[in-house]
Amino acid sequence: MIVVDEQPYSFATTRMEGGQRLLLPEEATQLLISALSKTQKVTIAAPGGFSSVISSKKFDKLYRKFEKVRVCETGQVD
Repeated sequence: MIVVDEQPYSFATTRMEGGQRLLLPEEATQLLISALSKTQKVTIAAPGGFSSVISSKKFDKLYRKFEKVRVCETGQVD
């Protein structure tokens, strides 16, 4: 579950090998990017009691850097 400013969103996820990482669907990824870009409070919660607040501090700067690297590696703009 992803909680943005106290609004919960549920998504089906895939547990990765080792069981400690989850693969989020595209819709969840876009929600995270959008919320963090707007400096909204974001919490990710998973079954078993795991919960973590994701800081939006420096998100825009780091995400722009990531996008720049991705474009350089692929030669394409998505």
